[in-house]
Amino acid sequence: SRLYANLSGSLEPPSFSGITGGPLATLVDEQSATTAEIGYRTRRDAITLDLSVYHARVRDELLSLTDGNGNPLGTVNADRTLHQGIEFGFGWQFMPALTWSVNYLFNDFRFDHDAVYGDNRLAGIPRQQLRSALRWQATQHVFVAPNLEWVPQDYYVDHANSFGAPGHHLLGLKVGGDLGERCSWFVDARNLQDRKWIAS
Repeated sequence: SRLYANLSGSLEPPSFSGITGGPLATLVDEQSATTAEIGYRTRRDAITLDLSVYHARVRDELLSLTDGNGNPLGTVNADRTLHQGIEFGFGWQFMPALTWSVNYLFNDFRFDHDAVYGDNRLAGIPRQQLRSALRWQATQHVFVAPNLEWVPQDYYVDHANSFGAPGHHLLGLKVGGDLGERCSWFVDARNLQDRKWIAS
């Protein structure tokens, strides 16, 4: 088992697409952040557990924004934003051929006293996300893994937080296996209910 904590800094320069998009280049600054994280990780014979809580203060985040009247500005620097949340992973091999895994995210990404958007949530990031799979290792060379992807709540698709995409759940099935030391195969079928949903 391991209990850990860290404090880190990061810097991300704008991409080429982030400084183009019209007759004149939009000059933007690099994005930087300071992140604090604390977590716990353990491995047992049949169980794995990972839990992490993090808080990042981001300066000059590169976002596609609009002005106070809704006119697009292209990629610009937001003043200050916060990225914080919980990451949780759990695996349980409760039978020799059966393993259940769960990955859960709790996301709180928002502006920090922005002049236009206040403390609104950043667009396109679901508040909660869960993915789970039950993997059956049928033989040494074949596995079958039905899976679930679930976004339980609606989430905003604009920074003004006026319009949202609906939450959804999707069922899938992954089948695959090893053909040798250097070769493997898989088939991944998603959205088996044939639902209409917004991917991003």
